[in-house]
Amino acid sequence: MSKSYFEESQKFTQWWLWMLLLAGLVLFIGIASAGVYIQIIKGTPFGNNPMSDTGVIIFFVISIVFGLAMIFIMKSFHLETKVDRLGISYRFLPLIRKWHTVYRQDISEWSVVKECVFHYGIHYGLNSKTLNINGDTRLLLILASGKKLYLGTQKPEELSQAMQKLFDRQPVN
Repeated sequence: MSKSYFEESQKFTQWWLWMLLLAGLVLFIGIASAGVYIQIIKGTPFGNNPMSDTGVIIFFVISIVFGLAMIFIMKSFHLETKVDRLGISYRFLPLIRKWHTVYRQDISEWSVVKECVFHYGIHYGLNSKTLNINGDTRLLLILASGKKLYLGTQKPEELSQAMQKLFDRQPVN
């Protein structure tokens, strides 16, 4: 890859998303902990159809491992975008590990758009694909094939300048 005009790496940093994840995990681990306390420590069966003591302990351990795994997975997700003289390259780690490049000659139009739709992650439509980590601002690429690619950005002005440099012209709106 040649010298970049633009580089961006985004991670999930939304406080509300982390609060939802942590609240769910606290609830899940809390139920498992209550099962251990009531059934193992107090000796009273937990629930209407209680598991064996071994099952309760296994469920508790699995809930902790699952919780830690969810935190690790969410921390590992990030969208990387680069613009250089060849085109736009992106990857969405850990799901899309290899760089995908949309070459300049394959782009018929582009613009930086702001939409009220908050899609996080990877979304596929009939003729579109969206990769977004944070916010509602995206680079829209309309490809020569007619397909659309949306790449989320937190640096719309810098990305627009890089795209103008790539095409040596203004965006199509």
